[in-house]
Amino acid sequence: MLRVMLEDFRSAIRGLLKRRGFTTGAILTLAMGIGTNSAVFSVVNAVLLSDLPYKDPSRLVIIWNDYGKTGQSLPRVSVPDFIDYQEQAQTFEGFAAAIENVDTITGDGQSQHVDKSMVTPSFFALLGVNMQLGRNFLDEEAFGGPRIVILSHRLWQSRFGGRRDLVGQSIQMNGIPYTVVGVLPEWFKWYCPPEVRVKDAEVWVPLPLDPTIYSRTSNNVTVLGRLRPGVTIAEAQQDMDAVAARLRAERIEHKTSDIQIRVVPLHHDVVRSTRPVLVVLLGAVLLILLIACANIGNLMLARALANEKEFAIRAALGAGRLRIASQVLAESLLIAVASGAAGLLLSVWLVRIALWLGPARLPRPQNVSIDGCVIAFSLAICLLAPIVFGLAPALQTSRINLVEALKYGGRTGGSRRHRLRKILVAVEIALSLILLAGTGLMIRTMAGLERTQLGFEPENVLTFAVSLPWSSYGDFGPDRPVSFFRQLEARISALPGVEAAGGAAQLPLTPGSYQTGYAYDEESEQRLATLDADWSWVSPGYFNAIRARLISGRVFMEADDLDALPVAIVDDVMARKVWPGLDPIGQRVKDEGEDRRWKTVVGVIEHIPSSSLTSVTREQIYIAHRQKANGGMHMAVRTHNSPAPLIQAISRELQQMDGRLALYDVRPLTDCVSNAMATARYCLILIGSLGAAALLLAVVGVYGVMAYCVAQRTSEYGIRMALGAAHADLLRSSVGEGAKLISIGIVIGLAGAMALTPAMSGLLFGVEPADPLTLAVVSVVLGVAGLSACYLPALRASRVDPLKALGRQ
Repeated sequence: MLRVMLEDFRSAIRGLLKRRGFTTGAILTLAMGIGTNSAVFSVVNAVLLSDLPYKDPSRLVIIWNDYGKTGQSLPRVSVPDFIDYQEQAQTFEGFAAAIENVDTITGDGQSQHVDKSMVTPSFFALLGVNMQLGRNFLDEEAFGGPRIVILSHRLWQSRFGGRRDLVGQSIQMNGIPYTVVGVLPEWFKWYCPPEVRVKDAEVWVPLPLDPTIYSRTSNNVTVLGRLRPGVTIAEAQQDMDAVAARLRAERIEHKTSDIQIRVVPLHHDVVRSTRPVLVVLLGAVLLILLIACANIGNLMLARALANEKEFAIRAALGAGRLRIASQVLAESLLIAVASGAAGLLLSVWLVRIALWLGPARLPRPQNVSIDGCVIAFSLAICLLAPIVFGLAPALQTSRINLVEALKYGGRTGGSRRHRLRKILVAVEIALSLILLAGTGLMIRTMAGLERTQLGFEPENVLTFAVSLPWSSYGDFGPDRPVSFFRQLEARISALPGVEAAGGAAQLPLTPGSYQTGYAYDEESEQRLATLDADWSWVSPGYFNAIRARLISGRVFMEADDLDALPVAIVDDVMARKVWPGLDPIGQRVKDEGEDRRWKTVVGVIEHIPSSSLTSVTREQIYIAHRQKANGGMHMAVRTHNSPAPLIQAISRELQQMDGRLALYDVRPLTDCVSNAMATARYCLILIGSLGAAALLLAVVGVYGVMAYCVAQRTSEYGIRMALGAAHADLLRSSVGEGAKLISIGIVIGLAGAMALTPAMSGLLFGVEPADPLTLAVVSVVLGVAGLSACYLPALRASRVDPLKALGRQ
């Protein structure tokens, strides 16, 4: 048996080397299918299938608060609620809380902004993280203990040169000494859903858990939980439903909020926004693989039909059907193995491109690699692909009619074998249409995003953030931060080339908006928690800096300070919703935060998307920064030309005001818009590339079948022309045969597209999955491309010389 197999492989190798054009085309076609599948699977494996790098990651959950009447959903809770969770929940081994902050490292060189996370001492223990140097926080250090800090590995290396004696020493943050008690391991990275404000920080400090200094209505901490061994998500959810019921019954702040507590697996939440993209891409590359297999199957069938005499002679000499079929399968397996090797090399290159193009929030991109799982996946494709594209040719060659095959000039191309080739081409057309439909939908989505009204003009605007240390500014009352940002805005505005400057709590199109309830009259004040809006505090120059579109009233002025009556500006969404048919100017609003004073509406601006272009349009309320002191601001600076040269000048102004401070998050405002479109652009590039590849393969398949059919009917065309048939008649006949094939494929593809494109609904904006216009356009594109592939063989057939054609008989 082994000897027979070796003979088949030797014969297959000789045959493939003789037909190098066929062999090269087949290997390249299948390598494209295997390479794209291996590349996408490597990303899927690293992001969706691999566990998070924590202890028993399947037991880690994140807690969401849902407010049923408002539809608001937050991965953040209040500190008093967190304490209640710890005391009342029964199915959890433990909880941990974290909150984002920022700080500036001073001393030992230039001031450096760092992201800071304040966490409970249980945070690292809950994740199963041991320090590389030093120790974790102690429980008693969460209640007003000494100022201590744990450093990330990268900050320890970059700022402090990896000094092992740093543990126990002091570092300066905003001029205040903090004792370093630990250094995190190099592998540690904090993974969280996009909505969570807590970043993978560079410094970590204890979170004080004093419930008296936190409001129960201020949802500002992210909560993690670890389930007890054997506890399911459903059991934990039932437990937290009971906790939520007690909060609604016992806590006055929750009596009208209809609070629901949702338990979500951490890994599920981390990859939630990425999963639809990767699933769609995995489906798309599988379609490419099927198209490639159909294309090679057609090539193998053509070869089998061309070599029928050879197979017939072998059958006449006693070769059985299985032996003849095994020779064809041997060729298929060799092609698959060579294609697999080429495909793996291609996948390395494709992975690099995919990561380079990928959205910034792709989880764990550093883990994407061609590892053992990816190689095993590719090997599985190599074993299955020959069955897909080689089985039909093998079966066909084993069913040879010896009498017909051995006739002089005989044609065994019976209709059954030609029909199989045409079926494969129709399948290629159908699969290609599905991919082209996905490409068309992403083009429509990008066009919809481009047409979205931004409500501001992002060009020539530089943005950056400044955070004031509360210990130096907040302790001196609200006047100090207000005075600082007033002076900073004035200094920047005076720089050459600056048109306007201003600050806001949050820039447009950036995640993490501040949402809270609001009231607009005495009746709505009774249901304050049932209305929800995005709130932001802005300085007088902000709206001019981003060129927000003022609809009525005025923007904030310098006179809107702490001594003036509280004022607010609302967007047109709120104006239409709350005061339909009335003039919003002069109306009143208030929030459920700390400052519950009524604020008079003095202006209405056009809605500005706060978090994303595709999120729910929530009403927006702006309050004057001069009337609400805050130590953190995102500044926007509009310039007459490119703003990049101003960065150094602005940094010098800031250093002159306070040498402990540093700019951070410096970028043009256009980046916010670009990032908002990143996922749609990523999908368009990748799915569009796959659609173009599918179209090319389909056209090649149509051309191959039509060229073969024309070659088989050369004698027939010669006879028809000798009997007086016109060139146009032959051209029409040949193209018509191809058009029928293409039409069948398009009809099947339309049905497949309508069934499969709903899987893309989470990626679309402004277009339905079964959009008639998109389906019509891609059908026309595919039809024109297919008919073009039919035209050249048909043109050659119409120009055949009757004498030469008849001479072949």
